[in-house]
Amino acid sequence: MCTHSKIIYGCNHSHTSAYPVKPCRRQHEFEKGQRTLPCDEVWTHGRNNWRVARQCDYCEEKKTRLDRRFDYAKIRLAELRAQLERAYTGCTKHMEDAGLGEKRPSSTAGSESSTTTTSTTGTGTRRSPARDQRRKPVASSIGTIEEETAADPVQEFLKKKMQESDAHLMMLSSN
Repeated sequence: MCTHSKIIYGCNHSHTSAYPVKPCRRQHEFEKGQRTLPCDEVWTHGRNNWRVARQCDYCEEKKTRLDRRFDYAKIRLAELRAQLERAYTGCTKHMEDAGLGEKRPSSTAGSESSTTTTSTTGTGTRRSPARDQRRKPVASSIGTIEEETAADPVQEFLKKKMQESDAHLMMLSSN
């Protein structure tokens, strides 16, 4: 058994040298021509092992590739965030052009109706009190009371979009 040196990397991979530090008796006999086969047993000893803090070449290359992929993903996510921000800004601009800008009711202490939202249950949709405030009873010419329904902002926005010249390219329904 020939004694070989070994390098142990920080990633716990190791590399054994190809040449022995100290050849054994069988290897000496082979070199003198007394044996037909060389010694093929590799043995390492703690005094011939070297610990290195860096990673092996394979792990270093693997880490570099992974870092490049993460960098690409971060750049791509930043681009998509910017694109989403531009699209959101465009949507809010269209809403403002349609006169449907964001109108938030003023919140007062103890007012629960301004913070109530629409919730969907398994059986249907429940309207919030804020939406019900848009319906106002109005006296008609006949003397009966009817409900005047305020225009739904989403429907108004869709109507405006359907009137544009490129509306046939959009996936909007007319109902």
